[in-house]
Amino acid sequence: TELMTSIEQTEKANRQSAGLSLVSHARNLTTTGDPELASLLAVEAIRRYPFSQAREALYAAAARVVPSTDLKVPKNSNATDLAWIPGGRGLVVVGYGRGYIRSLDNPRPFTQLMNREERPFRSVCCSADGSAILTSGEDGTLALWDSASGLRTLEMDIGYPPVLNSDETRRPDLLDAAFCLNEHCAVTVSLNYRIHIIDLSARRELAGMDIPATLAPGSDRPTLTTMKVSPDGRMLVIGDSAGYIQLWNLEERRLIKSARAIEQAVQSISFSSDSRRFVASADETSDGLESPSTTTRVWSGESGDQLATFESKGLSVTCAAWHPNQPVLAFGLSDSTLCLWNAETSALLNRSEPQRGAVLKIRFAPNGRQLATQSGATEMTLWQLVQQDGKSRLLQDEVLSGHESKITLIEFDETSQYLTSGSRDHIRTWQTSTKRTVPSFGNIVNPYRLQISPRGDRIFAVDSDEKRGHLWTLPDLKELAVIESATAMDFAEFSRSGDHLVTTMTDGICKVWNTQTGALESTFQNGLSTWRCSWSGQ
Repeated sequence: TELMTSIEQTEKANRQSAGLSLVSHARNLTTTGDPELASLLAVEAIRRYPFSQAREALYAAAARVVPSTDLKVPKNSNATDLAWIPGGRGLVVVGYGRGYIRSLDNPRPFTQLMNREERPFRSVCCSADGSAILTSGEDGTLALWDSASGLRTLEMDIGYPPVLNSDETRRPDLLDAAFCLNEHCAVTVSLNYRIHIIDLSARRELAGMDIPATLAPGSDRPTLTTMKVSPDGRMLVIGDSAGYIQLWNLEERRLIKSARAIEQAVQSISFSSDSRRFVASADETSDGLESPSTTTRVWSGESGDQLATFESKGLSVTCAAWHPNQPVLAFGLSDSTLCLWNAETSALLNRSEPQRGAVLKIRFAPNGRQLATQSGATEMTLWQLVQQDGKSRLLQDEVLSGHESKITLIEFDETSQYLTSGSRDHIRTWQTSTKRTVPSFGNIVNPYRLQISPRGDRIFAVDSDEKRGHLWTLPDLKELAVIESATAMDFAEFSRSGDHLVTTMTDGICKVWNTQTGALESTFQNGLSTWRCSWSGQ
């Protein structure tokens, strides 16, 4: 038995080594211009040893062989985090084991990210120059990706290795990760109360610090809930479920201050743009809590000392965010109102009328002239910030709706032209100048079932139930045809000329449509569920 086990382990190691070698060659061929051979090598690597790096290499090569390839994310792959890539390079979204990168000029994902053993991703962020993507996940998975190709350039297992012959075989999950100190360093916090500073270029851990308990000995230890790195990359703030915050100096690798910030769990931390101040908030309603927070403290980003206090006069503070270039904070209150407050003078600048639902999240646009709030579970409100009589005023712009489930993510891009919202069912991107989704139509569509013709004059999208498709003209959005199916639509593809569209269904039926008239021209039975098809010539 020992001999057979040894032989099996040797064969497995050999297959893995051969697979890694094939993946390395496939990646080189993809970047040097031979994606066809790269695809074949990646397929062989998967056959030898089916691991995530081989699948990533195949997706990257296939996206160059067939530029219109639609890389799907499974329906149950709910988004856990998203980030805009600086420089207008696109949007990266991660979820349960998989993620994708998409650009604004092509709504379909152009590459897919897969975490090791498809462990759920917990966070994603981008480097300042937009060249790298950093992800963290369960089981101590930390990875660095190239934003242009989607290929993984670094993978590390963070935390103590699993102990053999133990019931516990997993590394501690990572709470979050972010770039810090310089472009070659990152910091991550693991849920076993430890901070890890990583040298990404050397592929090693620089330092590890234990996070001390915030409650008295003998009490149940609070769960870590959030972390935030200051804009200058020097300081780290960690929040927990008991409402405590801890301020750490990453350069000196030491704890600066620990204090009780709010009565609820800290869910969000917001720094001022100069890193000098920060606030902690719940980012959720306080219904059912015995002691909701009616005050929000402004803390020093250097010493952790309390600098100012916002008194909400008996109302609980549901969320808070800093203006990007002014000493102004926006607060959401439990009476569904939004207010602006000057942190230097402690003056209340403006307060809105009550919204249709509780204000759960606030995000300022980088230009400082707009902000978005989550008002209720499935709606957002876009606001304009104007100067009147030397004071900042809030003007409600428009309510943005369309999500069927609770919104969990809101982010502006760096240009302030686009706003992305994420929920369990959809990722929706809005043009802030027109308040319309990208592309500009209001139907709820699955972002992984959307096609634009090569000439850019037609668009095809499938409803969220995947049984009804719509063919529109661009840019006037005239509906040419409604395509209905008894079963789900698996795939759609425009011909190279853009004059025809083929749709495929899970029951094997394929249909060809005239995109100029919207008329059905041909129907054929493939016999099997068709997941891909491609046009040859014209």
